[in-house]
Amino acid sequence: FENDPDWSLGGWSMAGLAISSEKDILVLLNKETTNVVQQVMRSPSVPTEWIDKQRSNGYRVTALAGLDNQWWVVTTRDTNFSTQVVLGPSQQWPMEEIRTQYARGDAAMRITTFAHVDSQGFVVVLADVRNIKRQYAFNNWDQEAISARLKEGYRTVQAIYDGNNWYAVLSDTGSDGLYRYDEKLFPRDWVAEHGANGYRLSWLF
Repeated sequence: FENDPDWSLGGWSMAGLAISSEKDILVLLNKETTNVVQQVMRSPSVPTEWIDKQRSNGYRVTALAGLDNQWWVVTTRDTNFSTQVVLGPSQQWPMEEIRTQYARGDAAMRITTFAHVDSQGFVVVLADVRNIKRQYAFNNWDQEAISARLKEGYRTVQAIYDGNNWYAVLSDTGSDGLYRYDEKLFPRDWVAEHGANGYRLSWLF
């Protein structure tokens, strides 16, 4: 990625990023019905000043990824995020700060994206998102607890690995959902199979 370009792919928008340990970048693109204006920044540290400037110009952080002292940040203009908070970078998963945002009475704050870089820590982005009814954040991969939440109607799974531990966020959007984890290869056939049945990717990790 070049630093700070306007992103234009003829009606496509960048909805997610994932970077493998081999430094391959996987980009999730959504087909849009209206023109979407985005900008992308790659930086050796969290580009806080650039993010603040973007937000003052009507952009919001919509995708985030990190690896080997490099951060990739995607901002989108004119989103439906009226309120957004960027937590971090912090060496520890900011669970208490997340709970504080969840408890706000003036906005329905939900985690929308997050990432980790070994030497710098976590960055977690929350926004006022009305289509997420409920959300639950885990600071470890507790399969039993995650399975219980799935039975309660949580569907959207977001997760990252910091080299020692998995951090997961489950969301209830009122829609059905599936997730899959593969250690070696991206499950293209599985994605194509479920895409043919109306499912769409929402997160890469």
